Amino acid sequence: MRLRYSIGMSERNTEGAPSEADVHAGMAALVLVLSDALLAAAVWLAAYELQSIFGRWGNFPRPTAMVVGVFAACVWIGLRSLMGLYPGHSLSPTERLRRHAYSVVGAFAAASFATVLIHLGFITSQFGPIVLVGGRVPRLLLALGFVGLLLLPPLAQWWLAKLGLGVWQRTL
Repeated sequence: MRLRYSIGMSERNTEGAPSEADVHAGMAALVLVLSDALLAAAVWLAAYELQSIFGRWGNFPRPTAMVVGVFAACVWIGLRSLMGLYPGHSLSPTERLRRHAYSVVGAFAAASFATVLIHLGFITSQFGPIVLVGGRVPRLLLALGFVGLLLLPPLAQWWLAKLGLGVWQRTL
């Protein structure tokens, strides 16, 4: 039997059928990714609606705002995955929170950078340059979206762990 060492796990079987621990880790990671995607969608939809209530859209196209939200959520989930938060069983709560904050800041930087490049015309599609009709993405939308991503996932994980439904505190 060949054993392979990987980051975060002591030993892993690379031959034959996957062990029960490998299946559990895979299912836990899938549940965490899907729950984060659902939470990110809810946060960006709430930010979109609050922008409609409290802010002014001006000439900014609303579908573009949804694309910015989807892009930010995908970058956020990708960064969380790269930082080892799926499933993240071997991490202390402090380390999970620190990595979560880094992922939100990184996603904010990527979304801000992308919207600046779109505005300057550096990002184009096969049909020509992408034009943001009204100029920049509304700041209230970005602030509400990223503050929601910063605050709500740790609170949701804590609440689900208290109910016994979370997979974050379980060991493999």
